[in-house]
Amino acid sequence: MAQNQQFEEYDYQFGYNCLNCEAYGKWNNNVLEIPCMNCARQGDPTKHDNSFHNDWNWKWNGVECWGTLSQSGVEASVNEIFNQALARMERDDLSMNEVISTFIPTSLVNRFTHDFSIRNDA
Repeated sequence: MAQNQQFEEYDYQFGYNCLNCEAYGKWNNNVLEIPCMNCARQGDPTKHDNSFHNDWNWKWNGVECWGTLSQSGVEASVNEIFNQALARMERDDLSMNEVISTFIPTSLVNRFTHDFSIRNDA
């Protein structure tokens, strides 16, 4: 079955109807193994990207997942997550708290704030 058909048939499944996942996700036999970063961040299909809250779970199929950023289908690194968050912070003039609550996995908040303070001290 072609991926586009998979999307139409399973569009109720989170990630399967996402154009970023279609383009950048890691697929194996029409199963989305690693979603795009946005879907990994959301994790819960009842949430959407336009909401701001503190319970992004960064999981996919119950496993911690950072998502993909490119067509390579390779999972993003922690540094790539941080760089994306900093770029959004600068572009959208967000506060540190907004960036943390929206873009940083709970398990990485201390590391992100530490790395941020080191970058600003340099």
